[in-house]
Amino acid sequence: MKLKKVRIGELLVNKNLISEAQHKVALSEQARTGKKLGETLIELNYITEYELLRAVAEQVGVSFVSILDYDLSPDLKKLIPEQFARKFKIIPLKIENNSIVVATNDPMNIDAMDEISRLTKKNITPVLLTTDDLYYGMEKIYGTEDRLFKIATDVEKRLQAIFLMRTF
Repeated sequence: MKLKKVRIGELLVNKNLISEAQHKVALSEQARTGKKLGETLIELNYITEYELLRAVAEQVGVSFVSILDYDLSPDLKKLIPEQFARKFKIIPLKIENNSIVVATNDPMNIDAMDEISRLTKKNITPVLLTTDDLYYGMEKIYGTEDRLFKIATDVEKRLQAIFLMRTF
């Protein structure tokens, strides 16, 4: 899958979402912190994540979506394993023909998209959504109850082992 390379700062200046001066400040801050420019712009309150992702989506030619537009069935977890989805911050939204529509907040994560394609043997159609929507979708699809139960059970077993060790 090929996505166009984006010089995000120039894109945002051209769209009048940030000024040249803000761009320069953000580039200096980025050089100091090592963070991505988009993340830096958001932290400096020059732009919102929503504005950033809408501009990026337009530039790279993918859709920007709302999680509320999709029926997030737990059956979707059969498409992409939870560990993989959480590691790469990607969620499956639906199957369309021989493609899986996957959502992310990082369209430049091409390696993850390629890996999903190899894993599922399907074409991948990426879409963008906000971080909040991504995590909401992840919890809706993969849930937290099972994971929390497993963690609680593990903690209980460890505490019992510690208690038994102290009683001998």
